[in-house]
Amino acid sequence: MSDDEDDIVQRRGGGDDDDSVLLPAFINKLLKMLSDPDCNDTIQYGTDGTTLLVVDSSLFATKVLPRFFKHSNFASFVRQLNLYGFHKTTQDPDVCEFQHKYFRRDRPELLKMIKRKVSAEKADASKAKGELEELLASVAELKSRQTQFESALMQKELEKQMLYQEVVNAQQRQRQLEDKISKLAWVLMRACS
Repeated sequence: MSDDEDDIVQRRGGGDDDDSVLLPAFINKLLKMLSDPDCNDTIQYGTDGTTLLVVDSSLFATKVLPRFFKHSNFASFVRQLNLYGFHKTTQDPDVCEFQHKYFRRDRPELLKMIKRKVSAEKADASKAKGELEELLASVAELKSRQTQFESALMQKELEKQMLYQEVVNAQQRQRQLEDKISKLAWVLMRACS
């Protein structure tokens, strides 16, 4: 299993009970290295149990890393530590001591707080994706509203045409009635004269 496989997690505690915790595979491998007596000469907890100390980085790279990872590259191991929030305690290149606020020898319940950092690129992409989804939802809502408005406008246009036709028909009936009244008035005037 590669140390680059950050999505793989393993159950810590070994049971199906509620006390078991899912930890990243890298953290589980780190714990196995620290608990393996064959690795004590290369990797161990610092004296107070709050740091991780790689005693001999070249021996660690050749002897320990290949047992737990598919490589023997110490720089890759350090990169993984950094991705999980571990920081080197000193600038001295000969001292390889790393610290994480949730990595404590006697506090295994804190291990679940260790998470792999999300790269800024991934965070930006995730944020952009969320914003894009919001925009697409807004566009869909606007299109729906536009369709509703267009439908209502067409309905009003039809009603206007119907009213206009009723007015035209009423005007025609009025002219016809006026013509009939005029004829009737003419007939009555002739009959009275």
